[in-house]
Amino acid sequence: MADAVRRAHNRFPCSRPAEIYQGAAAGRLLAKGTLLNVSMSGAFLRVGVELQHRTAYRLKLEGPDGSFEVACRVVRDGHRGNPPGARHYGLALNPTAGSEALLRRLVDLIRRGPAHEHESPLDRSLRNYWSR
Repeated sequence: MADAVRRAHNRFPCSRPAEIYQGAAAGRLLAKGTLLNVSMSGAFLRVGVELQHRTAYRLKLEGPDGSFEVACRVVRDGHRGNPPGARHYGLALNPTAGSEALLRRLVDLIRRGPAHEHESPLDRSLRNYWSR
């Protein structure tokens, strides 16, 4: 049996707006979606459009210091159908030196705060325990 793949960074659940753009440096807006979890090296995104493997994209996120973009590519995909027509993608993030600091601030904000407005302190404690 093969060893389980371990992530380099912890993922933290969230529900934050995100935009996905075509191309690593310039390109048009493809869709607005919802960021479902994020780490320093990856993210899980729900959007209503189909994205392709091995294609350069940019993910635009809203951080504590304003919006910023991170280069990314699709590494996993799947149709979950919740809501109907939605597609889910695992993204590998490739931050630049400038966007890495902004991404770290966003991840720290998400890590410290509740995943949603009804999350209890116990739920947050359990979430932080299981994300390690």
